[in-house]
Amino acid sequence: MYLYLIYIILLFVAYFEIDRFSYFGKIHKILFFVIILLFFLLSSLRWERGTDWISYFQFYNSITSYNPKNWYFEFGYSYLNYLVKLLFNSYTVLLAILAFLVYSSVGLTIYKYGVYPILSLAIWFATSIADIYLTRNTIAISLAIFSIRYIIDRKFISFLFVICVAYLFHKSALIFLPAYF
Repeated sequence: MYLYLIYIILLFVAYFEIDRFSYFGKIHKILFFVIILLFFLLSSLRWERGTDWISYFQFYNSITSYNPKNWYFEFGYSYLNYLVKLLFNSYTVLLAILAFLVYSSVGLTIYKYGVYPILSLAIWFATSIADIYLTRNTIAISLAIFSIRYIIDRKFISFLFVICVAYLFHKSALIFLPAYF
């Protein structure tokens, strides 16, 4: 029910953004980042919710030492799990770090390049619940979205670097390579 309420509020704010954009002023930036913060909190505190919860949680709990031979997920995701387990021993911290990766990458890109950023957030929420229930693929996609800035600026090495980092989280990131050309 709370997801429907969030979506209705998002639609209302998005309508206000479109209708009164020139009057929106400084509150526009504040509203945008409050919405991103809400998404971040929902994603970080989503215990036992979303797809693949059990497999990701079991993987995190199965890590006892640095042993990549036993890691069945991509190296970047597995290594991040290992580091968080070693430093914090808290799955919630891992969720927060993953959510930060997603919402900083996508949020900054939407804010910089979106004509109506709050409407873009509403569409993102409508199509994928703003990736609140994120997976490894979500991280790779968010990094690919972040790399759009390097396509626009024609910085191939930076673009390639970001896609390589995305590949460390999910191999499907390679499909985004032709986007540069």
